[in-house]
Amino acid sequence: MLQFKISVSFFIISIISSAIGSHFLELHLDDSQTKSFEIANKYLIYNSILIMILSLNVTKLMKINNIVKLYIIGTILFSFSIYLNLALSKFDINVSLFRLITPFGAILKIVCLIALILFSKKKIN
Repeated sequence: MLQFKISVSFFIISIISSAIGSHFLELHLDDSQTKSFEIANKYLIYNSILIMILSLNVTKLMKINNIVKLYIIGTILFSFSIYLNLALSKFDINVSLFRLITPFGAILKIVCLIALILFSKKKIN
């Protein structure tokens, strides 16, 4: 149930950040930063949906519980590092560390999805 609550929280954050982005940030970010923000937000929405679907099946398939937890961590590393990168860049703070975190989050999510594919093959056979 915790994973479901996290997915709903991610959804809420993405809706709020979409509103903030379209009404406020658009005026304060350049085109490249706006595109990065939109990517982070879009993937947060997609990941929220996937986590929600997976979390509804965690009770049936306890073995995917750890995969879902790692996917949540990957989502946090990916989307929130982009948000943080944009926020810190406005204060002229060196953000090179966060540029390394974003791809690590994406890789973690890909590994989790591959693990889900492998798990589903085992479960079907």
